[in-house]
Amino acid sequence: MARERRKVGFLEQWIWYHIAGFALTVALAISLDPIDDALGFSMGEVLMGVSISLAVGLMEWAMLRKFGIGAAWVGYTVAGFTLAFVLLDIINMYFHIKSSNELQVTAIVAGAFLAALFQYIFILRRFNGSGVRWVLLYMIGWTAAYYSSMSVSIVPRLPVKGILSLPIALILIFSGAVLLAWITSGYLRSALEKIPELPEAEVGQDLI
Repeated sequence: MARERRKVGFLEQWIWYHIAGFALTVALAISLDPIDDALGFSMGEVLMGVSISLAVGLMEWAMLRKFGIGAAWVGYTVAGFTLAFVLLDIINMYFHIKSSNELQVTAIVAGAFLAALFQYIFILRRFNGSGVRWVLLYMIGWTAAYYSSMSVSIVPRLPVKGILSLPIALILIFSGAVLLAWITSGYLRSALEKIPELPEAEVGQDLI
């Protein structure tokens, strides 16, 4: 019964947790910006990777922990994205092979690939045999989320100005969260159904 209640509205919950993750991403990006300035050199791309993966990974785990998934989910997510952003930032620093926008989307795709790979190898592999499918879905989800959220750049060109443009900007930003959740929800729900059910009193206890 506990599991059945947690499965009800899985997609809707997954969407709301991702919206919260994107909101936390914005808050972290704002709070980390002074650190970038204090260092005296640009760490913007790396800080972006850390803030995105920490915020979204944390909120994903906040929901997945109801099924017994441990906090390692956050660690694997952060590790994947941070590694991708650091490597691509170093490459760009020395070779200048990509513009800022190209670097960002490349880092997002590479980070999603590494994060999903870590998540599958260390967590999901025991409950779903299709690792390729999870990696592809996570990459597609993050790519769609990036382009959808970055469409907020069109807001200044819209005829709506001032405070009235804020709802439009928020809708565009959080549409990325909705896409990411929608694309990844089916696979995860299927995998979570194979996890041994927790007794009612132990919901939130880590099994993995």
